[in-house]
Amino acid sequence: MTFNTLDCRIARWMDRRAPLLLRISLAIVFIWFGALKLTGDSPANQLIARTVYWFDPKWFIPVLGIWEILIGACMLWRPLIRASILLLFLQMPGTFLPLVLLPDVCFVHVPWRHRSKANTLSRTSSCSPPRSPWAAPCANPEPPPRPRHDRPCGMTNHDRQTRKLIQSPIARTRRKPHICRPA
Repeated sequence: MTFNTLDCRIARWMDRRAPLLLRISLAIVFIWFGALKLTGDSPANQLIARTVYWFDPKWFIPVLGIWEILIGACMLWRPLIRASILLLFLQMPGTFLPLVLLPDVCFVHVPWRHRSKANTLSRTSSCSPPRSPWAAPCANPEPPPRPRHDRPCGMTNHDRQTRKLIQSPIARTRRKPHICRPA
């Protein structure tokens, strides 16, 4: 096995598994940050209280924690992915709010030196698409499977039988069905 073959196999494996693995990791982050807000241990609690000053932080921060846990839980269960995207879409403006309302707090120091600002910036990265950066296309990808040449493109047996019932015997003999040809 050559290095290129091994690299292509690893890249294909990551390409197939990356959306699931990234979805799980993002769900863990949301559940973890939400649980920290519920227990009152989140480093972003002061930033949230200063940003959304029109709500009482005693009830708003736990509600936000439950909201984030819901986002993470919905990401884990495949039928609820769209619900998690909706919840995330509704939560994202609040994530960007400190960058707009409190620029003096968010842009004073290097962002990754303070946990609450790093939390805000890490949340903004959750807008990225769930794709693996390592799953690059291979130099010699496997060719796509060739179509079968014994039946018309995309037609099932049921389609062919329905077509025979609709067409007259004369029209069937004059016109040949389209057969898939390799490119």
